[in-house]
Amino acid sequence: MNGLQAVNEAGAGLCSPPALCTTPPSCPAVMSHVHLSSMATTVQVSWLAPSDNGSPLTAYHICVDERPPIVVDGDTLDYVIGDLHPETTYR
Repeated sequence: MNGLQAVNEAGAGLCSPPALCTTPPSCPAVMSHVHLSSMATTVQVSWLAPSDNGSPLTAYHICVDERPPIVVDGDTLDYVIGDLHPETTYR
Protein backbone atom coordinates (compact mmCIF):
# COMPACT_ATOMS: atom_id res chain seq x y z
CA MET A 1 0.00 0.00 0.00
CA ASN A 2 1.49 3.31 -1.03
CA GLY A 3 0.08 5.18 1.94
CA LEU A 4 -3.03 6.33 3.68
CA GLN A 5 -4.28 9.85 4.21
CA ALA A 6 -7.15 11.33 6.15
CA VAL A 7 -9.55 13.76 4.49
CA ASN A 8 -11.98 16.32 5.92
CA GLU A 9 -13.72 19.40 4.60
CA ALA A 10 -10.48 21.39 4.84
CA GLY A 11 -8.65 18.97 2.56
CA ALA A 12 -6.37 15.98 2.72
CA GLY A 13 -3.62 15.44 5.25
CA LEU A 14 -0.21 14.08 4.45
CA CYS A 15 0.12 10.46 3.35
CA SER A 16 1.46 7.91 5.77
CA PRO A 17 4.67 6.12 4.88
CA PRO A 18 4.22 3.13 2.52
CA ALA A 19 3.23 -0.13 4.23
CA LEU A 20 3.92 -3.68 3.10
CA CYS A 21 1.51 -6.57 3.44
CA THR A 22 1.78 -10.09 2.08
CA THR A 23 -1.32 -12.21 1.67
CA PRO A 24 -1.05 -15.80 2.95
CA PRO A 25 -0.98 -18.83 0.64
CA SER A 26 -4.24 -20.51 -0.30
CA CYS A 27 -5.31 -24.13 -0.75
CA PRO A 28 -3.80 -26.08 -3.64
CA ALA A 29 -5.51 -25.95 -7.03
CA VAL A 30 -7.99 -28.65 -8.04
CA MET A 31 -6.47 -31.98 -9.04
CA SER A 32 -6.42 -32.71 -12.76
CA HIS A 33 -4.55 -35.04 -15.09
CA VAL A 34 -5.40 -38.05 -12.92
CA HIS A 35 -4.76 -41.40 -14.62
CA LEU A 36 -5.99 -44.82 -13.46
CA SER A 37 -4.63 -48.19 -14.56
CA SER A 38 -6.35 -51.27 -13.13
CA MET A 39 -5.43 -54.92 -12.68
CA ALA A 40 -7.63 -57.62 -11.12
CA THR A 41 -7.05 -56.55 -7.50
CA THR A 42 -5.10 -53.28 -7.77
CA VAL A 43 -5.41 -49.82 -9.29
CA GLN A 44 -2.43 -47.61 -10.01
CA VAL A 45 -3.28 -43.93 -9.64
CA SER A 46 -0.95 -41.30 -11.09
CA TRP A 47 -1.30 -37.54 -11.36
CA LEU A 48 0.43 -34.27 -12.09
CA ALA A 49 1.03 -31.97 -9.15
CA PRO A 50 -1.41 -29.04 -9.05
CA SER A 51 -0.38 -25.48 -8.34
CA ASP A 52 0.53 -25.22 -4.67
CA ASN A 53 -0.69 -21.58 -4.56
CA GLY A 54 2.22 -20.42 -2.45
CA SER A 55 2.71 -23.26 0.03
CA PRO A 56 4.52 -26.56 -0.68
CA LEU A 57 2.28 -29.62 -1.02
CA THR A 58 2.63 -31.81 2.06
CA ALA A 59 0.32 -34.73 1.23
CA TYR A 60 -2.29 -36.15 -1.10
CA HIS A 61 -5.43 -37.92 0.09
CA ILE A 62 -6.65 -40.73 -2.15
CA CYS A 63 -10.33 -41.35 -1.53
CA VAL A 64 -11.84 -44.73 -2.43
CA ASP A 65 -15.54 -45.29 -1.77
CA GLU A 66 -16.35 -44.98 1.94
CA ARG A 67 -12.89 -46.06 3.13
CA PRO A 68 -10.70 -43.68 5.14
CA PRO A 69 -8.46 -41.62 2.82
CA ILE A 70 -5.09 -43.06 1.85
CA VAL A 71 -2.48 -40.44 2.74
CA VAL A 72 0.64 -40.22 0.58
CA ASP A 73 3.59 -37.83 0.75
CA GLY A 74 3.36 -34.52 -1.12
CA ASP A 75 6.35 -35.47 -3.30
CA THR A 76 4.62 -38.64 -4.53
CA LEU A 77 2.93 -38.62 -7.95
CA ASP A 78 1.63 -42.19 -8.10
CA TYR A 79 0.31 -44.89 -5.80
CA VAL A 80 -0.91 -48.48 -6.12
CA ILE A 81 -4.13 -49.28 -4.25
CA GLY A 82 -4.27 -52.96 -3.34
CA ASP A 83 -6.65 -55.46 -1.76
CA LEU A 84 -9.44 -54.72 -4.24
CA HIS A 85 -12.02 -57.20 -5.49
CA PRO A 86 -12.03 -58.32 -9.14
CA GLU A 87 -14.86 -57.08 -11.38
CA THR A 88 -15.89 -54.39 -8.88
CA THR A 89 -16.51 -50.72 -9.62
CA TYR A 90 -14.85 -48.31 -7.20
CA ARG A 91 -15.31 -44.57 -7.10
